[in-house]
Amino acid sequence: MNRLGSFTITPQESLDFAHASRDFNPLHLDAVAARRTRFGQTLIHGVCGTIKALDLLLEKIGTEAELLSIRVKYSKPATQGQTLEVFEQTTQGMTRLELFADGTRCQVIELEINNALTSVRPNGDGLAACTAGRDTPVELSIESCNGLSGEVALCWDEALMHTLFPSASRHLPAPQLAILLASTRIVGMQCPGLHSVFAQLDLRFCAPGTEVAARADAPLQYRVLSTDPRIDRIELALDSAAARGTVEAFFRPPPVQQASVKHIAALVGNDEFSTQNALVIGGSRGLGEVISKVLAAGGANLMLTYAAGREDADTVAADIEGALA
Repeated sequence: MNRLGSFTITPQESLDFAHASRDFNPLHLDAVAARRTRFGQTLIHGVCGTIKALDLLLEKIGTEAELLSIRVKYSKPATQGQTLEVFEQTTQGMTRLELFADGTRCQVIELEINNALTSVRPNGDGLAACTAGRDTPVELSIESCNGLSGEVALCWDEALMHTLFPSASRHLPAPQLAILLASTRIVGMQCPGLHSVFAQLDLRFCAPGTEVAARADAPLQYRVLSTDPRIDRIELALDSAAARGTVEAFFRPPPVQQASVKHIAALVGNDEFSTQNALVIGGSRGLGEVISKVLAAGGANLMLTYAAGREDADTVAADIEGALA
């Protein structure tokens, strides 16, 4: 494979992408919330990395093009600030892109692309403008997803897309990019929603010149095809005027809620640590939170610190004060 180039995605670019896609999942935007997940830090939107790779490919091609199909496997998440290297190979009309972060493959993109257009490339006219403000992701369980369906509007922000993906937004049809944006909004905001991990995307596009593809403002509809609670996997069908396919995602475990001081106090003697002065470094979550509550329940003179997450630290302190008042 040939090295196509590399890129990094900064926290500001993730925020810009969130506004362009309407995927405001805190895993990508809130460092304090993300640290409570199994990843421990904010991740890039997988689809943002996919379009960044397409951007490098379109920069190389340098002509107007259209996607005929795209299949992406998200094998490993990437963090903001990581350098992602992109490798490309084209064989018999199929292009394969592989993304590597610190030597580990994190995405495999297989696509068919037509760069010999005979029609005018559709722009963003007719697509909904991106609204201001942030939406809140839905919190679902895998059991509640059976039979679920819905739709999202195809949104477009020309300025943001040109800033984030100058070559892709210049050379690819806006409705096709808007469908990719809508797919991450579905996964990150609606189904699975808050506790989601994007696993795979498989789309086939209608030719832009056809009558059905001309309805660029038609929403992207989704419906749940299957769920597998054994591995927290969910598969959805995607359907719009311009494309149809499937998406696979996983539910990630929600953040662990530590036991309350009231519960811990029943297991610790009132004066078990009454002669101790304790300083807990990192007492706002995890093991530090539990140790702080145990010491406080046992009567220790306690001080806890935190590096980030003032709200979490205040919650721990309020639980201690309320239980021991």
